[in-house]
Amino acid sequence: MLAGGLAGILHTSISMSGPPVVLLVAGQNADKDEARRTFAAFFLAMSIVSIGLFAAAGNLTIQGVEFGLWGVPAGILGGYLGNKIAKRVSHRQFIALTFILVCITGVLAIYSGLR
Repeated sequence: MLAGGLAGILHTSISMSGPPVVLLVAGQNADKDEARRTFAAFFLAMSIVSIGLFAAAGNLTIQGVEFGLWGVPAGILGGYLGNKIAKRVSHRQFIALTFILVCITGVLAIYSGLR
């Protein structure tokens, strides 16, 4: 509940909901495929809810929707490639990469905020 609440706050405030959920799931030493399914389902649900909240608050613009839709083909390609790569990554490598990426994302967010 705490990770979900933090993710919701972070998602709608700075569009960065991943770290609490990723740390929770990876910290539980979940199977990598189960973790990937959990992440996909959670982020899909968060995105749908966030779009609804943005629309209800009047913060959703046609320009923003168009800009977001331009990224969909690259997202689909990235998802396809990610599935191919995931088959070659061990559980141990998955956990290590997960924590490394969360740390890099955090450092980049702090840097961006300080600029």
